[in-house]
Amino acid sequence: MKYITLTLLTVFSIAINVQAQPGTGRISGIISDTVTGTSMESATVIIYKPDSTVFQFKITDKNGRYEITGLPLQAKFLLVASFAGYNEFRMPFTMDAAVKKMDTVFLQTKTSNEVIITSIAPIRMNGDTLEINPAAFKMANDAVAEDLLNKVPGIVIWADGSITMNGKTIPKVLVDGKPFLGNSDHRIATQNLPKNIIDKIQLYNEVDMGTEASRSQITDGQAPKDSMLTMDIRLKADKKNGYFGKYGAGYGTDKRYSADAALQFYNKRSTLAVGGGANNINAEIAGLNDTQRESTFRNNYATFRSRSNFGRNGINRVISPGIQFTHSFSQNENERRTNRINGGYDYDNNSGNANTQTYQERYLTTGDQIINSFSENVNQSQRHALKMNYGKSLDYNKRFSVSANGATGNSYAENTSGSVIKTRQDVTVSDRSSNSQTNANSKSFNTTLNYTNFDSENPLKAFDANASFVRSENASDRNENTVYNFYDSTGVQNTLFKRHSVKETSSTSFNSALTYSGLKRLLFGRFNFFGIDISTNHNVSYQKNDDDNKVFDIDVSQKENSNKNLTYNETFSTFQYVPSLSLSKNFNKWSSRKSSFYSLRTGANKQFINEENTSSRTNRNINRSFSFLRFNAGASYSHQVINVYRLSGNLSYENGYGYSSINQIAPVVDSSNLYSLYKGGLNLVNSKNNNLNANLSFSTINPKRPTQFNLNFNGSLSNVLKPFVDSTLNSLNGKQIRYTINGNKRNNSYFNYSASFSRKIKGNQVQVQYNGNINKGMSPSYIDNLYTVINTTSYTQSFRFNYYYKTIVITGVSINTGASNSRQTGYNNKNFNTRNFSGEFNVTVNVHKDASISSNLAYSQNNGIVKPITIWNANSSYRFLKSKQAELKFTATDILKQFKNISYVANDLGVTSSVSNGLQQYFMVTLSYFPRKFGGGNGRAERNNVRTENGQPNINRTQGGRGNRRG
Repeated sequence: MKYITLTLLTVFSIAINVQAQPGTGRISGIISDTVTGTSMESATVIIYKPDSTVFQFKITDKNGRYEITGLPLQAKFLLVASFAGYNEFRMPFTMDAAVKKMDTVFLQTKTSNEVIITSIAPIRMNGDTLEINPAAFKMANDAVAEDLLNKVPGIVIWADGSITMNGKTIPKVLVDGKPFLGNSDHRIATQNLPKNIIDKIQLYNEVDMGTEASRSQITDGQAPKDSMLTMDIRLKADKKNGYFGKYGAGYGTDKRYSADAALQFYNKRSTLAVGGGANNINAEIAGLNDTQRESTFRNNYATFRSRSNFGRNGINRVISPGIQFTHSFSQNENERRTNRINGGYDYDNNSGNANTQTYQERYLTTGDQIINSFSENVNQSQRHALKMNYGKSLDYNKRFSVSANGATGNSYAENTSGSVIKTRQDVTVSDRSSNSQTNANSKSFNTTLNYTNFDSENPLKAFDANASFVRSENASDRNENTVYNFYDSTGVQNTLFKRHSVKETSSTSFNSALTYSGLKRLLFGRFNFFGIDISTNHNVSYQKNDDDNKVFDIDVSQKENSNKNLTYNETFSTFQYVPSLSLSKNFNKWSSRKSSFYSLRTGANKQFINEENTSSRTNRNINRSFSFLRFNAGASYSHQVINVYRLSGNLSYENGYGYSSINQIAPVVDSSNLYSLYKGGLNLVNSKNNNLNANLSFSTINPKRPTQFNLNFNGSLSNVLKPFVDSTLNSLNGKQIRYTINGNKRNNSYFNYSASFSRKIKGNQVQVQYNGNINKGMSPSYIDNLYTVINTTSYTQSFRFNYYYKTIVITGVSINTGASNSRQTGYNNKNFNTRNFSGEFNVTVNVHKDASISSNLAYSQNNGIVKPITIWNANSSYRFLKSKQAELKFTATDILKQFKNISYVANDLGVTSSVSNGLQQYFMVTLSYFPRKFGGGNGRAERNNVRTENGQPNINRTQGGRGNRRG
């Protein structure tokens, strides 16, 4: 605790010092129209330094007022005020007072024949759209979009890569109105696209029309007008085609290697991305998207690219190439009007070996047991995956999409394991040794169809329909040898199982849903029904599973004899129909300064289920039918004070039911697993659950201040009556028999809280993020016929502090703590506790514009290990060539050679600690090249772009508003 307190005091003292900023002042004033005297909202006010660089800029509020802070005293500046269609106003001034009220500025309208050379406003309002002008920012030639966004007041790029504007998350980042390269990860665009190819960056609010609830609200003009914030990066006309990427390869000590490549091409209509990666440093690659994310030209927030995963068990090798494409059939489409196809192919080839030793203490009424076990695993797998998607939309009124995905895979695994069970008196009661070899292959295909027809003028035609089809096939061939030895006073009882198993399964499923939003108009005509919206939904699903199991026991002569108990085949099918009815009522309050939105909703559905199981095992021929009536209700609230804060909350309730599975009613008992023999359920009845969820969020949204603050709370309560729980019988020799029974009730509660703070001052930035959660649960069970309640409590806390000193130093400190307690209110009322603490410090120093050094120090400890573990990783990199397109990097991992892969957990029976092999210290040298070319164009176009960058006007700027984005 003292380490946390000391760190927090240090961090907050830094933050306070950053905010203090002695020797600065602020100015304020009003911009008005010369003729009418009317205050001018959304006028741009720019403060220039004597060297003509932009110091700060603001957009005037609804009263034409502006306020600019942080101006050094006695410094000289130039104030420039501008508005579309008006002459620019310029006024030099000296900051000779801490608080300076400027004279009212009156702007004059331009005459039709007037030609005025003006400076470029870095930010302005164009209708309802905020536009950022890259040409107004003087930056390095190799700056990318992310560097530019860091210069804009109100925009924060957090350490995890997320982007907020005035405290509000930007979930969607587009390039020329479309997802860039068909990828939803904005970093592919913001960390690759050069600043000097961007014409402007637009930010605007739009209603999230992706949900039926939002569309029903917009029918009556009731939806919040700022429900989703979108960023659109608009490229210059002659830069709408090009390519970029990365080739990198590294080799190090202990025969460690890493290689990756990604090359992306784009033009107005089409994009193509190819690439892949390979390594044996435990860096996971999940397809081409992962390679693209780790191969961007600039990343100011990650200390290491593709850094090794020291927490992963074993030593793993991965090869993963892929290809993706998109094509737009319409040249001028955007996100709301689309006619687009995209697809791709991924290949994964993985192999690894992991060795694990486990120590477990089990507390039982029959006597405590100490279990020592080990396992050695060698595995290899490969997978081919193909995907294709097509979508077409006409605004948000009509949308159609179809997708298809297919995959094949195969794998091979060898496992050798063993365990020894002893008493507290160090007397061996049993041991087990086993080895197995498994070959498996799989095939899968799925397709999904969606269609939306929304018509606010004729709600009778408003509906959503979707359907999906899934088919999968799996096959495995397994050989296993297992030997059990049980010791007692009479001697040793030996049991040998030698088996060959062949299993084939297939699954076919169909799901469909129809939501009709015109029910109110259909039932009541033009009657508004007190403003209550009514919709109905119908879900139909069918699933069929075929299972063919062949198990052979191998005798001493190596002859395979069919195991009559485990050899069987069956077909299991499930049909479900769920009709539902939903009611909702929305309330709004609007004014020029603030807005409020309220929503009440409730619904009910009836779930009809029919199951049929046809099996060669007579006891598993079971046909069942169920019907459940379920309810849900909720309320939402949001309140916003313009340019001050935003508050929103949600509360929801739903109930549900659970029923026993076929395997619980009539299990197939595998007698070879003597340490855990499952025998199914006893007189099981259906369970009932109730769930309550709530969330509350608060954020500041004042664009005039360099500080942002966000606060979030989430919580849930769940209660299950007659839950399915375990009843376990343990013997002295380690054998265990498990049943499923109905308990009395099970409760669980969850609470999460988070806060974030950001402040920008003179090119520096402070970020603070805090997150915590608390889990508390109660679950009944029976252990050796003794009723036991397992009470669990766990919490985790994480704190992250990041400080950016211009572009020279990037530092980060993170602290993570966690604890869990499991209390057994039965035999001995045992308490099992785990505690962990970890911290991380990283720093990146750009010692030169082309060279940087990074260091990462991670510390961890828990009460299951004697000595804490400290991992120190570091790297240094150097960019060279004319456009900084080549990089040489040296990486050193686990410099202190302290890493050990140790875990420590508690459950209802005791505590378990495990030690696995993993990555060890290595050093590596990596050489990377970033091929980049944007646009072709002619020399004149290029010269025009240079003039724009040097501050001359861009004649072809779009005037006027963007229009209403509510669709």
